[in-house]
Amino acid sequence: MTRSRRQVEASRKKRVQARRKRSGMKKDPGVPQLGRFAAFVRQQQSKTRQRPVLKVEKRSHLALHLADALQRQEHFQSQEKEEEEEEPPQPPQDEASLRQFGRELRKVLTASDVVLEVLDARDPQGCRSPRLEGALRPQQHLVLVLNKIDLVPRDVVAAWLKHLRAEFPAVAFKSCTQQQSRNLKQSRGSAETAPEEVLAGGACVGAERLLHILKNYGRCGEAKTSITVGVVGYPNVGKSSLINSLKRSRACVVGAMPGVTRCLQAVQLDRHIQLLDCPGVVLDSGDPPAAAPLRGALAPQRLRDPLGPACAILRRCPLQQLSELYGVPPCADPLQFLAHLARRQGRLRPGGLPDANAAAVALLRDWTSGKISYYTHPPKSRGVQLEAQILPALGPALDLEALEQGDAEALAAVPVMVTGIGLSPLSPEEEGEGEAMEDDSGDPEMTDGEDDFIPTQTERRSQDQVNQKVSELVQFLLVKDQKKIPIKRADMLKNVIREYRDAYSEIVNKAGKTLQEVFGLQLVEIDSKRHTYILINNLPCAEGKYLCRDEEKEKMGLLLIILSFIFMKGNSVKDSALWEFLHLLRVYPGRQHQVFGDVRKLVTEEFVRQKYLEITSIPLTDPQEFKYQWGPRAEKEISKKDVLNAVAKIQGKDPTFWSSQYSEAEATR
Repeated sequence: MTRSRRQVEASRKKRVQARRKRSGMKKDPGVPQLGRFAAFVRQQQSKTRQRPVLKVEKRSHLALHLADALQRQEHFQSQEKEEEEEEPPQPPQDEASLRQFGRELRKVLTASDVVLEVLDARDPQGCRSPRLEGALRPQQHLVLVLNKIDLVPRDVVAAWLKHLRAEFPAVAFKSCTQQQSRNLKQSRGSAETAPEEVLAGGACVGAERLLHILKNYGRCGEAKTSITVGVVGYPNVGKSSLINSLKRSRACVVGAMPGVTRCLQAVQLDRHIQLLDCPGVVLDSGDPPAAAPLRGALAPQRLRDPLGPACAILRRCPLQQLSELYGVPPCADPLQFLAHLARRQGRLRPGGLPDANAAAVALLRDWTSGKISYYTHPPKSRGVQLEAQILPALGPALDLEALEQGDAEALAAVPVMVTGIGLSPLSPEEEGEGEAMEDDSGDPEMTDGEDDFIPTQTERRSQDQVNQKVSELVQFLLVKDQKKIPIKRADMLKNVIREYRDAYSEIVNKAGKTLQEVFGLQLVEIDSKRHTYILINNLPCAEGKYLCRDEEKEKMGLLLIILSFIFMKGNSVKDSALWEFLHLLRVYPGRQHQVFGDVRKLVTEEFVRQKYLEITSIPLTDPQEFKYQWGPRAEKEISKKDVLNAVAKIQGKDPTFWSSQYSEAEATR
């Protein structure tokens, strides 16, 4: 069937129109020649070209803002990275490990004929264990090894040797610091008679005298017998280094931090002497809590509260010398020193606040590694009669004259420690320090009696006692604030104030003043019924912008976005709306986020416990629904005007565009 010319022409027109529709191209009529319409048309064309770009920006502005914030934080963290090498992760020192170490120690004591108790020459008396010395059998021999003598002034070494030899044989020793695995160098002669350049080198000093004593114990008349020698002592005193120096090879693993040796290890020195290496154990539980970290027996990163030991160290050291060592302004208060040190080293918390805990860990790390040279003096002499009674009873195996030979030359042989710090003894107040610094994860509810507390009229406290409690309370508040845990008055009374309840108001007021002046923190009450407090940043915003080294900075960035969303939605949002909003940011509640971890637990538990968010159930809803609002901590710490300005900047609008939010932000300034 043939088509007419009209039908063919109609089909051709349809094909042309279809082809034009497929191309999607529309002919631009151009700008009209009339002047009054030209400017208007050009403006409309510019808006049309910008419309797709603005649409994409509006969809992803929050995600871009979050990514940009994280990128800035990573850049700042890389700039502030510490120059010192990172330490390998240390296994936790839990109760099971302590029980295991105790069993290993009992095995060593049972199998040993001679026990070498290794002491740190910087604090020998603090490293001695009366319980261990009293547990030895009558037929066992004890020898005290004064290790690390190159870190102590010459007169202090001589005084300690004289003091220790009044009870047991004492040998001065310096372990080898060479890095090769074999043929470690040993200097001939005793450590007391070694020249200064030998002590300053990497060779072992004192091994010949110590081996001479051990071989004398192995002689039975003219015959030689095999003996087992146990090497015991506190962690980090150099037990494994001593064995390696005697063996002249890397027989035992050593490290700069305590707790490297985990089990008993036997090392055959020769055919007559076998050495047993033992994990370091702190047996004397009656010591003050600050004693073990001060002696280097605990790794700083394992401490739940590093502020207590750090403040105990600062009270025993002249702060003037430490200020010169670290290049910080001189001060008289330990907490103020830690604040200056945190600023000096760039250890800052969100908002630019000095991180006292990080500064305390750095101080303890320098103390343990030997960067801070210190020493202690021996106690007063107990008289010549005691020495005359004990020395002859040490046994005929010891050549006492050879043991004491060279003591006079030791005064000139030990190098002079110009920057050494002489420590004062622990005060009675410091012996109880640390008990109030326990970082309990839970906050017990306040009882009725504590809530109705009325200060009793007791004897007036001295100013030193009040200042000591003020320092303890400041440490307690900083530890709690590190995890953003609200502080209850009941906890302060129970854990810190205790018997000083009559001076409660004075202690709290002085602690608040110290936090304000030293750390820029303000103690604010958020619940007048339960007397709950928090610490908020009181520094100007410009000082703390993006100055954040805290490990929770990414979580705080997410929190600010959630708070902004709640505020812009009228201060209350349903949980379904919140999770839908987070879904747009690719933050899913049912998945493990690489930065935030369990997002649902973070939002519903951690932020709520920290009082940043409040969750309330919506009545008459099936299934049950909840709504999110700002918590009391967020109301105190975060400015709604700053939130509105940030949102307006991202949206490219004026803050007055949101009239309701703008009025509320102006009212809460």
